[in-house]
Amino acid sequence: SFMRKSIRMQGIYVGSRRMFGDMNKAIELNGLKPVIDQSFAFTEARSAYHAMQAAGHFGKLVIEM
Repeated sequence: SFMRKSIRMQGIYVGSRRMFGDMNKAIELNGLKPVIDQSFAFTEARSAYHAMQAAGHFGKLVIEM
């Protein structure tokens, strides 16, 4: 089925469940917080998506609910 449709599948490795747990413990122990570039009201979601598409941000773009 794949061969006839010229479908390409590419896997990614993101680590084990234990590694995910270790990462979350390290984030909590060290008080790491995400860098927020800009926050948008829910009514401004369209502007947030345009900002993401422009790719000029450094950090997270947040849509507040």
